[in-house]
Amino acid sequence: MTVPTTKSLQNKPKVLFLGQLDESLPEYQQFENDFECIPYELTTKEQLLEDFKSKFNDIQAIYGGWEGFMSFGGYRNEIVDLSPPNLKIVTSCAVGFDHYDTIQLKNKKIIFSNSPSVGAEQVADLALYQTLSTFRFIPMFANQTVSTKNTLVARSKLNGNFNYQSGNHVPKNHYNFAFGEIAGGKVVYTPMNKNAAILGFGGIGKALAKRLNAIGMNIHYFKRNPLSNDDLSDFNFPLTYHNSLTSILPIADVVIICLPGSSETFNLINEKTINLLPKRGSRIVNVGRGFIVNTKDLLNGLKSGKIISCALDVFENEPTIDQELVSREDVFLTPHIGSSTIETYQKTAIFCLNNIRACFERKPILSQQN
Repeated sequence: MTVPTTKSLQNKPKVLFLGQLDESLPEYQQFENDFECIPYELTTKEQLLEDFKSKFNDIQAIYGGWEGFMSFGGYRNEIVDLSPPNLKIVTSCAVGFDHYDTIQLKNKKIIFSNSPSVGAEQVADLALYQTLSTFRFIPMFANQTVSTKNTLVARSKLNGNFNYQSGNHVPKNHYNFAFGEIAGGKVVYTPMNKNAAILGFGGIGKALAKRLNAIGMNIHYFKRNPLSNDDLSDFNFPLTYHNSLTSILPIADVVIICLPGSSETFNLINEKTINLLPKRGSRIVNVGRGFIVNTKDLLNGLKSGKIISCALDVFENEPTIDQELVSREDVFLTPHIGSSTIETYQKTAIFCLNNIRACFERKPILSQQN
């Protein structure tokens, strides 16, 4: 991605930078020639508001980085009200932007843009690993390998029963040979020839479908409308479309959530929808937004055996994680790292820099959300 050719900007506009970025990027070095770049570390909301009134009163753009204003509960209310008077644009490296009040920003005539899912392939990589983990219980075996330092003992320890209420295996006190087809009382299956139900079929869902097809899964997808013939031409394998959860969930051996966060998807996975899963049980993977899954209902599904296992990269009350999720061995957790690669980090930085530049050159803003 290259920085657009621009005319020299007189009286360099001041841009406040939250978070870090790779300053060795040629795009950033060019940006520095045309803008006054001011790095800023957030401490308290009160200090930020004071700085807005004083030394940052003439800031015209904010590069929000990845965390943005999450530590203050988001960019909303008095932070927006007391923003510098000439602030024109706020950008975010993240795809999700629920902690930015886009309506309030629009009313203040401040443009807000997020970054599109340039990391879709990377999120799909993680979702593939998580899917494999829910079938093969890889983290459980890995933990036993580390603790026992013996491959035979590690498998033997897990060749017992499972306590569904506590979410932990009941360890065997004596050694006997174990093949590894049982993980703490739960049967280890191959994902081959099983049904993958992908909820949300944008960039992430499509990339994931190709990966899951490569390991032999049957691909089912849920979205508002079926893919067009042009979109279908990108796939050389069958895709089964579902227009409702009542259609897709009953056939799902694993449900992979790739949906964006919205009022429509809030707690979409709840007691009612979990009960639609097959009697034999199913698995849940979430790389979408944390609040799409009702944590209490998810835990009840695990305790009942309706949900065999789950893997989560996002959480309902993020950044905190429910202690019950942490304590269960049939729940595999990662700290919201779906797109966390250096390639994504750099691409989103360049995207935000280009949007700030476009704003001052009166060019179209990409991925504007207000």
